[in-house]
Amino acid sequence: MPRVISGTNSLAAQHNEKPGWNCRIATHSNSTNFTNGEPITSYNTSSNNHFVYGGCTFDSSNGLVTVPVSGLYFVGVGLRYDYFGGAYFYIDIQQNNATFNRFLQGDQHTYNHGNVFNVRRANAGDTFRLVATSNGDTTVGINDDSYFCGHLIDG
Repeated sequence: MPRVISGTNSLAAQHNEKPGWNCRIATHSNSTNFTNGEPITSYNTSSNNHFVYGGCTFDSSNGLVTVPVSGLYFVGVGLRYDYFGGAYFYIDIQQNNATFNRFLQGDQHTYNHGNVFNVRRANAGDTFRLVATSNGDTTVGINDDSYFCGHLIDG
């Protein structure tokens, strides 16, 4: 039976307390340089839409989510990025610092959005994070309409 649990800032969500997270990415100014592949480390942890549960931990200094139990995890990102004028921009979802899924976009528009989701087998103690890379544009902005999420679906 699901029960109400509290997340960051008294957010209440109903679920069965399997490990998971929903991390709201904080706005990165239009002067953020992602040309070298930078981990996303700026999250709006005061948001009611940012929470971890079921034993997951989130390290705001490096953007790493650590899962507490082994199993299959649904992992994804929904990203809005602005003012892109380069050749391409991509977000990697990494498990233990190795990329397993990538959102890649080459549109040159003011407002862009993309999603990428996957199911991954993880061991207890494995980490997940996002890494952004921009080619040809050093002034990409990431909007706080963006989220990084995951949930244990079988374990």
